[in-house]
Amino acid sequence: SEIQNPNNISLTMILEKMDEKYIEPMLMLFFSNFNTIGTNTFGTGKAGNIQIETPVLIISEGIIDSSAHNSGNAGNIDIQNVQQVTLQDYGFIRATAIPEQGNEGNIGKAGTITINANDNIFLDNFSSISVASISSSDAGNINLTTNQLLLSKRSVINTKATNAGGGNITLQVRNFLDMKDSSISAKASGTEFHHHGGNLTIKAQSPEIGRASCRERV
Repeated sequence: SEIQNPNNISLTMILEKMDEKYIEPMLMLFFSNFNTIGTNTFGTGKAGNIQIETPVLIISEGIIDSSAHNSGNAGNIDIQNVQQVTLQDYGFIRATAIPEQGNEGNIGKAGTITINANDNIFLDNFSSISVASISSSDAGNINLTTNQLLLSKRSVINTKATNAGGGNITLQVRNFLDMKDSSISAKASGTEFHHHGGNLTIKAQSPEIGRASCRERV
């Protein structure tokens, strides 16, 4: 199933205190089998933003997506007040600017992805957090703040622009960053002088990179 709406999407789950011991129920937002939460625009108007608040977010063979296919900008994806974010088995969070076939003109900008997770962000088995612009508009940014960031089994965090400037990636990791067979990259392949690759900024106490890569490329 897919939600497509030019207005904002807001999903909120709130923990309630059950007794004086403050035992909290485990509420989570879980979707799989390539279900989609998405906003997009095929015209001149902007796609809506996606805002999610939930203690636990798990995406397994599912997609959170905001996309632009015409001159309107893609919306932003904002995930806040979450303890844990898990993307597994082809789980994707993405913001894109991709022209429809036959419409190669002025395409809007790809949105920005922001995730604040108190505990960890975990990407596993070909999962990704990505921003891509296959147009003349710059790619958006990726901002992740968490205690632990873990990537494994060909998982990816990246920004990419094929005919414009690449977006920035900022990772603020309070404890450790652990990468295995995965990559973090900011790429741009535009031909103009101002088409720079995005900045890649990582702040982590204990980075550990095994058969993985972090790179900025133009």
